[in-house]
Amino acid sequence: MKLFDRLLPYQREFVSDKSRFKIWLSSRQIGKSFGTAFEAAADCAKHPGAEWLVMSAGQRQADEWMLKASRLSRAVALEMAGTDEAVRVEVSASEIRFSNGARILSVPANPDTARGYSANLVLDEFAIHEQDREIWAAVFPTVTNELSGQKKIRVVSTPKGRGNKFAELWEEGGPQWSRHKVTLDDAIAAGLRVDKAALREGVADEDIWRQEYFCEFLANDTTYFPLDLIRACERIPAPEAPPDAPRYIGVDIGRAHDLTAIAELAAVGEELRLVDLETVERAPFAEQRELLWSRLSRPSVRGVAIDATGIGAQLAEETRAKFGSRVEPVQFTNTTKNGLFQSLHRAMEESRLVLPADRELREDINAMHRKISTGGNIQFTAPRRPDGHSDRACALALAVDCAERNARRGPIIMPEVLVAPAQFRARRLV
Repeated sequence: MKLFDRLLPYQREFVSDKSRFKIWLSSRQIGKSFGTAFEAAADCAKHPGAEWLVMSAGQRQADEWMLKASRLSRAVALEMAGTDEAVRVEVSASEIRFSNGARILSVPANPDTARGYSANLVLDEFAIHEQDREIWAAVFPTVTNELSGQKKIRVVSTPKGRGNKFAELWEEGGPQWSRHKVTLDDAIAAGLRVDKAALREGVADEDIWRQEYFCEFLANDTTYFPLDLIRACERIPAPEAPPDAPRYIGVDIGRAHDLTAIAELAAVGEELRLVDLETVERAPFAEQRELLWSRLSRPSVRGVAIDATGIGAQLAEETRAKFGSRVEPVQFTNTTKNGLFQSLHRAMEESRLVLPADRELREDINAMHRKISTGGNIQFTAPRRPDGHSDRACALALAVDCAERNARRGPIIMPEVLVAPAQFRARRLV
């Protein structure tokens, strides 16, 4: 078949493998769905009455897989035209019918629909299926029922942490599984044309890069900032900076349960030095405002990133109104937290962040965990402790991100702003 020759070597290897049970651990964007769709289309064209069932993680993924399968089915039918095996193809949103009685079906990925079919099975991006264990319990007995014939199973996915059925099948499924693994480097070596450097720069996260493109099963719950990484940034005595060095401030707002933390960085050459870190506990917002605004009166303060989530919204709005564009309110979401803590992690890895050797700060940063859900989503969490909720780490991440964004924009000319000196002072770390 000429279409087969157009597949990349690793796709041909997977399609050519006639094992009953196959599992494919794959990098993102290397054509794994195309490979499974080709196998289903070619099998249906050549074997009258063959049935294939695909279950994808969601409707969008199902539509994409069926689009590939429909195009391939038509191409296979066209290639077979004029031969004794010629077939016609009819396509709808959830079904591809061949004139020889074969068909390809797409159904929602849930245990109820899975129980109703006995067909060759493709579990597409199985690592992010909801109810993956319930789906497996429903489909495996049906597919392996010998009364319905020797049905095949194809389990395909990029890894999404541990603790899901895909990871379990890959690592513990036993010798009956034929295993295929293709990383991004494997695909490039086999002829895939892709700009690896651009991909790496766009990902900007080592763990995501290792998981999504190099097929590593990462722990679902890990300390994102190991103690060795933090200690490598610490200096004794505490870091200092020239008075006129540009300053960048991060503010994490708290009130009843959490601390308010204000982290001040000084940019000295390539380094970001933590020269001041204050925390206040259960202080009225008027006092918090006075404490923050006294800092912003200094011309050396070039940027402020302030937590504008929930109770912080009013203080962020008032501060922005008074001090203008150098104040950036930040809503904490999973997306913004990912960006903030990735910036902090990158600055620490690159030895650009200089910290005082302080136990509370060290423990606060180390307590920040990154969790990968069964759906592949990444969340940053920290335990709530008597001295806060990793509030110092949040303020520091805000300050680092603020400094880096201001550096990309270039210098900002600040207006002169005068406010009365603060009468309320809080615990100061350095």
